[in-house]
Amino acid sequence: MAEAAIDEKELQNWLTPKAAQGGFLRCIAHLGDLHDAEERLRLAQRENLKPSLAAVQRAIRVCHMLADAELLTADKSVAPYGSAHMRPDLTLRSTSGNFMLVELKSKEGAERQGVQELLAYSAVLRLQQPHANEIVYIVVARHWDALLRFSVLSLMMDGKYVLPLRCYRQGDTDFDLEVAMELFDFDSNPFYSPMYALKPQVLAVTHDSGNKKLKWNMKVYFEDLARDSVAQCRKIGQSGFALVWSNPSAQGENINLTLATVNQNWRNSEHTPSDVRILGEKPTRLDDVISRQAAVVRRAALKRVKSLGRKPDVLDRADASEETLRLYADSEQAGEILDMFRNLEHETTLEDQSACWSRFEPSSVQNLWAFLHLLRNSATEGRLIKFLPFGDLEDYVRAGEAGGDRQRPKELCDFYALMKCFEQHKRNKLLPDEEEASTS
Repeated sequence: MAEAAIDEKELQNWLTPKAAQGGFLRCIAHLGDLHDAEERLRLAQRENLKPSLAAVQRAIRVCHMLADAELLTADKSVAPYGSAHMRPDLTLRSTSGNFMLVELKSKEGAERQGVQELLAYSAVLRLQQPHANEIVYIVVARHWDALLRFSVLSLMMDGKYVLPLRCYRQGDTDFDLEVAMELFDFDSNPFYSPMYALKPQVLAVTHDSGNKKLKWNMKVYFEDLARDSVAQCRKIGQSGFALVWSNPSAQGENINLTLATVNQNWRNSEHTPSDVRILGEKPTRLDDVISRQAAVVRRAALKRVKSLGRKPDVLDRADASEETLRLYADSEQAGEILDMFRNLEHETTLEDQSACWSRFEPSSVQNLWAFLHLLRNSATEGRLIKFLPFGDLEDYVRAGEAGGDRQRPKELCDFYALMKCFEQHKRNKLLPDEEEASTS
């Protein structure tokens, strides 16, 4: 027998008095499932499950907020005066000061607007209270179709506080709510090979090493730039490191800032060995989409050759394959982040204050493997000034698995050893079937 339809207004009239009396949380069944999921994900100790674990932990935090949250409005506008009305189904506020937006969607098809409406409500709240705490999103839906599921998942993967709930009719006038646990089963941190996935961007300048004040100012500038860049990388969920280091040169001292982030197209880079490309996950649907488009580009290039009245030769095929590389462009994210925080005026001042033998020059290195080989030549005479890891490299360092001087590198040789250990650590984390698939 089909479940009777749920009217959205009826659901709101049922939930509003319960929220007003502090009973919202008691309406949610099987809350223990969240704690069970947290324990399971934590015990798995797999880095690719950490985003899912973090989403579960944030959902548990939302439940704690709901325990004593105060109802502010129900279907009342929260928009600034003079603006179009914005009416969240429920707006609560936790004792910690977080606004909690509740969106109810009970009709099939109406869920498509749910996240769009929540983001609009969030914007009008932030316009009026720009220094408010993190806004919490609670989505109650009867039908979790693909669009709603992935829209809410996007919020969860972006680190938002989200509690997804499914509603059922219980009798003629009552309802049941339960956590939509399937939304927490995601993997947004797949395997990558640090040696070939991390793409370093280097900012370097050579100056007179005898000028101690200038040397100090250069060091401070690079360290500040490294901290700002790392903060941005953490914000966007990147993994990698910032390294401030120096090495002597014929003209004085060469001081460098290296920022390395994960290149999303590392598997398809011409610099990645074929035996490394197949490690880890199988190709995704998106990978297949890009591959099919690459085949279209290649065929079109060869067709142009044939239209000239000749059969494509080896060079023509190589040129056709090279045209597909634009679909697999290496990430320049590290360089873009450095550019966000570089102070060009200050750099010019530093250059003018000294007998700089070079300007502040940015350059890109193919991958970490190539960078380490460049660094190895400087390891004996060079100096490590600052090392700042972020993402899963930071987790690895904090866990203390590398051991010894590699754990908190103070010398370039220690940093070199740490990255070699991190590469092996990532490969050790592959599941047995993934290792077998990569070696078969």
